[in-house]
Amino acid sequence: SGAVFVAAVDGDKVSLLIAVTSDATGLIHAGKLVGELAPMGGGRGGGRPDMAQAGGGDVSGIDQAIEAFYTKAGESLASA
Repeated sequence: SGAVFVAAVDGDKVSLLIAVTSDATGLIHAGKLVGELAPMGGGRGGGRPDMAQAGGGDVSGIDQAIEAFYTKAGESLASA
């Protein structure tokens, strides 16, 4: 039960992926969360409640996106 966040940098491009287990999609919506994190990497994203992805062109925001994921996912799971 939980969520995983993958962030990759390739040159000046950022890719983000969030996957959420089926029993946690009521607490964490992957598509909405990646939509909140994508602007930190200079991009856009979205997807389903259980899996979503984003891309952008600002690698300087990757650390902020990682920190925000852990904060938001932790708060959501702790409220259960």
